[in-house]
Amino acid sequence: MIMSTYTVCLYTQYSSILSFLHRHVKQWASTLGEYVSQWVDYQLHSKAHPQQSYKVCFGLLSLNKVYSKERLNAACQRALDTGGYRLANVKIILKKNLDQEKREPKQIDLLADIKHDNVRGQNYYH
Repeated sequence: MIMSTYTVCLYTQYSSILSFLHRHVKQWASTLGEYVSQWVDYQLHSKAHPQQSYKVCFGLLSLNKVYSKERLNAACQRALDTGGYRLANVKIILKKNLDQEKREPKQIDLLADIKHDNVRGQNYYH
């Protein structure tokens, strides 16, 4: 079956199902926590069409059957902080209990206040 992502080409029934799915995913994510909601929002907006992200989002949301809301939210926070936007990254964080570890605070850039042509700062190398 060939599917179109153009809304004008969709049947009205299929179009309403897609809008329902979008609302459902966002609402479900918001009940699990702020960072889960941010991770899902990133997934929905990172693809050309939100329909391409539904499977990944439902995969993340189904982890709520195994892990608590707090752990899932902490894992999404860690994934967002480290750039782990794949579902596999969140699963690894949960499996290895990295969501429960204390993280070191972000290092302060000591060279930020120095204004000199030879001093580039920490952002130059990353």
